[in-house]
Amino acid sequence: MAVVAVAVLAIGAVAATGRLGGMAEEPVRDSLRRPLPPHPLGEQDVVAVRLGVALRGYSMTEVDELLERLAREVGERDERIAALEHQLSTQDVHLGALERERDERQVRPSDRDDLESAEVFGPRPQERSA
Repeated sequence: MAVVAVAVLAIGAVAATGRLGGMAEEPVRDSLRRPLPPHPLGEQDVVAVRLGVALRGYSMTEVDELLERLAREVGERDERIAALEHQLSTQDVHLGALERERDERQVRPSDRDDLESAEVFGPRPQERSA
């Protein structure tokens, strides 16, 4: 029994020094790594993400909670951005209509000169006799 214990300790010492080979440089994954889409990530992109488990791993519960929260927040932001863009576009349309109305009501400079001279000098002589 002592011989077996000494042999196990010897193998452990050799393994600790790295002479039996080291760990792989790249982590071992349990699933195929899928690249992220090239477009900006949206809610459904985040929901669809599945991460592989490496030898050193991660807490699946923590990552799942994080991804659920991230998906929810991205979705809420997308909805808020869409609402603000819609609000801005309706204001632009309303502003454009007001500007057109203002432009239609503006008096042309030649008409303004006629109006100002009529106010200062009174009606023109041909207008008095009429």
